[in-house]
Parts: sequence; C-alpha cells; structure tokens
Amino acid sequence: MNIAIVGAGYVGLPTGLALAYLGNDIVFIDVDSEKIELLKKGKIPFYEPYLNEMLNLTKDNVKFTTDYKSGLKNISIVFICVGTPADENWKPNLTNIKAVAEMIGEYRTKKLEYVVNKSTVPIGFGKMLHNLINKDHTSKHIKGKNYITVVSNPEFLREGSALYDTFYPDRIVVGSDEINGIEAVSQLYSPIVNQNFTPPSFLQRPNGLSAVPIVTTDLCSAELIKYAANAFLAMKISFINEIANLCEKVGGDINEVAKGIGLDSRIGRKFLNAGIGWGGSCFGKDTSALIEMAKEYGLKLHMIEAARIVNYNQRTIIIEKLKTQIGNLANKSIGILGLSFKPNTDDLRDAPAIDIINKLLSEGAYVKVHDPVSLQKFLSMTNKSNIYGNTDVYKVIEGCDAVFVLTEWDIYKELDWQMVKRLMRGNVVIDGRNALNRELLIKSGFIYIGVGR
Repeated sequence: MNIAIVGAGYVGLPTGLALAYLGNDIVFIDVDSEKIELLKKGKIPFYEPYLNEMLNLTKDNVKFTTDYKSGLKNISIVFICVGTPADENWKPNLTNIKAVAEMIGEYRTKKLEYVVNKSTVPIGFGKMLHNLINKDHTSKHIKGKNYITVVSNPEFLREGSALYDTFYPDRIVVGSDEINGIEAVSQLYSPIVNQNFTPPSFLQRPNGLSAVPIVTTDLCSAELIKYAANAFLAMKISFINEIANLCEKVGGDINEVAKGIGLDSRIGRKFLNAGIGWGGSCFGKDTSALIEMAKEYGLKLHMIEAARIVNYNQRTIIIEKLKTQIGNLANKSIGILGLSFKPNTDDLRDAPAIDIINKLLSEGAYVKVHDPVSLQKFLSMTNKSNIYGNTDVYKVIEGCDAVFVLTEWDIYKELDWQMVKRLMRGNVVIDGRNALNRELLIKSGFIYIGVGR
C-alpha cells in the first residue's frame, strides 16, 4: 500500500518505518528541510533506539520530501503525526495540524481515501479535521471533489522503545464514524494484530505474544481514550509519589510499599516508581488539555488537577532535601547526572532536570551537567555562564558538593563510587529516581538521599 506519513518525528518516523518493514511503500513529508536531508542520507535526526537499523532495513521502501504535491502523488492513506505542543495556557497548539489538513485538502488526488490522525488533539477535533480536508472546493490539482474518510489512531509509543511499542503494542485503537475507515486501517494493522510477520533480529517478539487487541470505536471515543490513558498513568505516578512523601515521615520504604500494592492484579506494578515525577511531551500537556476541555463543559477534574500539583511539587521537594544537608546553595557546586526526562531518549521537553537546574541557579549554585545523549542539545539551549557540561561524567562529578541523579541511565548505576568519593568535594548523593544501590553508597561513605526511602 502507498502511504504518506506527515511528520518525521518521535511518532511519525517509528510508525512509518514499521509500516515499511511490513511491506508498504512509505513517503515521509516534513517541512523541516534539514531533517529531511539528514534522513535522505540515512541519518536519524534524534535519538531513539533501533531507528538507524530499521531505516537501513527499509531504505528501498521509503522516501523523504518536503513537498506535499509530490509526496501525496499515488497515495491512498495519509498518517498525520505532527506535534500539538502546549501553548502558554497549556492548551494544545493546533496550528501545525490545521496547516497539514489544508495541504492535504489542496494536494489530494483521487487515489487518496483515508486520513489517519495519530497526533493528540482535543476531543472532537477529528470532525473538524474531516471538514477541513473535505471542504467544498475545486482544486487545480484534481477535478471536482473526492471524499476522504478521517480515522483516529492515537499513539501510545514510549520514547526509548517506540519501535518495540509499534510492533508489539498493548492495544491498537482505531476510531471513525464511518465503517470503511475502521476496516481499512484495521486491515493495514492486521500483521501486527495477528503477529504473523517475521520480527527484525534486533526486536524479537515477546514470548507468548500471539495477537494484539484492537479496539474499534467512534472518532470521539478514540480521541478520549488517548487522553484518559495518559491522565491515569500520570495520576498513578503522582499517587506513588504522595505515598513516598508519607513514607519519609513515618519511616517506611516506598520500594517495599510499591511492591506490596503492585502485586494486586487490580493495581499492577508498572508506573509505581517514586521519584521526581513525570515529564516529557505528553503527560503535562495532555492532563492540562483534559482539564481545560472539561471546563468548557462545566466540569472540574479534581484528581487530574491534584496529580499535576503533586508532580511539579516533587521538583521543589528534591531541592529542599539537598538544602537540609548542605545549607545555603550559593556558590556550591552541584552535579546533575541525567537531563532527558527519561532514559533512552534525548527529549528535554518538560524534563524535571530543567526545572531543578533553574531552581539551583536561582539559589546561586554552580551547576555541572552530564547526559549520555542529550548533553549537547541541552547546552545549545542555554547561555548561562554558571553551567558547565562535559561528556566525561567523572569530570562533571569532580569538585561537586553534591550530586543529583535525575535520569536513570545505566551509566549512572554502574559508576565507580569509590572514584566518585575521591573526586567529590562533598559526599551527598540525591537519587531522584531511586535507581542506585543505596547500601553500596552508604557503605562507600556517602549521605544517600532517595525518594520515600
């Protein structure tokens, strides 16, 4: 099948490469000419595991362009995978997706039957998208009109495992108000649903996975499924962080508490890891958007609002813990290990580390930073003179009064802590992800501070 993917980013690129691997011909369309030129040269413009390998496997089935007219030629399905970033009021900015809809409407051909939206949009936007694409016009590129069916296919990809989640998802959601749209997209995903494709050597199928559930529903429900899923996961993380804060007061260990409640099949262990809270491009934006949408209908989403308050408070609480150990932070040298909002990605959007660094700087601290993937990206975003970065983690640690671990990269779990002890001026380690071996650090002479421990 001939498919166009509009947006070659964190969602579009894994989606398109996976569909190409399954035998489809894919054209990626993106207005970022620099990104497209890199992809034409076989280079991935951001960090995501296995994308390089997948691009190499599928290079004969994929093309890249910035031109909608040539990109939409002979295409029967278009996937929209552009960003809907939060604006200054935390509402999703729909400028990009509306522009895409206009371009599809302008350059569509008679072969184009379906537009599949994977971008996260306000509930009900699918119908607006339908109207934008199917509005009455006579284009010089086509004679008359051809009717296009709009389908919602929300993404549930985790950055750091996007390709794995594409091939082996927990579920696939397909929403449309027209049965032909549901049938077409369901058929496209049938190799994944039935798990009857040969897995790539670097992404083997999980043991026991023989089929993937597919949820077919209406447009509105599909859009709400995406928001509700992210809101629930955000609340789960904030819940365990509230319990972690209580553990610190009463003397409990949040790791043991999480294990104890996670064994309840109704709760589950996933997303019960206490720490400095969630970040990234989805949870903050989607919880806020859901709250704002509810307000339009006179509803107040109390639990989701509370989850946001708890989450962003964690970024301040962790600094207060440091101040109880070393006092005033003015002129203190503080090491930051980990900048991206989670491991295996270079994404810095709403990363807790950014807020924590800014708070440390406002207290007069000198900040030294390291991240195995996103360091240069971070340094290019800041021009502050009191920030030092180095690709050598031990040079960052050297002379520090205290060190924060804010992203649970494996490199930090495997540090030589005896060497760290010799290099540091102080001996305080703040483990913002409960990722380190507490007993080892204490034995090595550090003051270890975790979350809820």
